[in-house]
Amino acid sequence: MDVDSESSQQSIFSEEMDIDMAFNISFLRTETNKGTEAIVIEKIFYVFKRVNKNKSEYWRCQNKNCKDSVTTFDELGSLKNVEHAHYTLSNIEYNSLLVEIRIIERAKNEQTSIPKIFDDELANLVSTGVDHELVAAFLNSKRNKIEQKVYSFTVLFSQFQQYNDACLDKK
Repeated sequence: MDVDSESSQQSIFSEEMDIDMAFNISFLRTETNKGTEAIVIEKIFYVFKRVNKNKSEYWRCQNKNCKDSVTTFDELGSLKNVEHAHYTLSNIEYNSLLVEIRIIERAKNEQTSIPKIFDDELANLVSTGVDHELVAAFLNSKRNKIEQKVYSFTVLFSQFQQYNDACLDKK
């Protein structure tokens, strides 16, 4: 981050937020099973609540009884320090989430079929030493939903490209 953007970030936050808030935590962007925008930090889901006046984003723990929250800005987060007394993602769930994100990214950028990408990523995860049966059972239970997300994205992306091409043809 250059000096100008660092000073402008500090001036935004010094006026509207607690100056001690440190944005130093990385997170994964994803969505919940119900399709709500979410982030994951330390194997805990936070769901999107609002954009603040200063353009930072406010997220609450997915567990409605938990008071933990995160504020994000420039792809970094600042946690409100509250101890979670509830379930967090297991290693298998967390690794499966990472695989899901990789499948979607690969489908956006490659011509490989979605089932082939899914099988490749499953094999890659198993090669790291996790229990094959457990991983396969967990990911296969989500396979249709993951493939639906990818197909939906590719259809929308294709429609956008066609629209964009048509607009360029008119010029």
